[in-house]
Amino acid sequence: MRAFFARLFIELARLAQLQILEFLADHRIAEKINHKAGMQAEEVNGVPEDVFLGPIPYHAYFAACGALFQIDGEPEYEQAIRKYLDHPNEQVRWWAEHALGIEGPTTAKRNAEYREKRARK
Repeated sequence: MRAFFARLFIELARLAQLQILEFLADHRIAEKINHKAGMQAEEVNGVPEDVFLGPIPYHAYFAACGALFQIDGEPEYEQAIRKYLDHPNEQVRWWAEHALGIEGPTTAKRNAEYREKRARK
């Protein structure tokens, strides 16, 4: 349990750093955070069961690429995220859609489920 919270704290700290750098429009974000090697592990090892705290930093990668795309507008960052829009894991697809700021099929599905759940209450 302690290891879970330690990993969660580290991930939250990384995300906070990304948000601060995005706010400051710091172009050095690419030098500070390099998750590309972790993402390439999926090609070798396959999709992990735990996409939240597993060995591949999906959310942090999308947060970094999304921030860089908003700051620079470079299509390479958008393309890096878009290739995950057809990922086998629904959560990874949602993170990719969220990073791009689009309402794709996964976001639309979740929004419809949420509206239906709220309507029942």
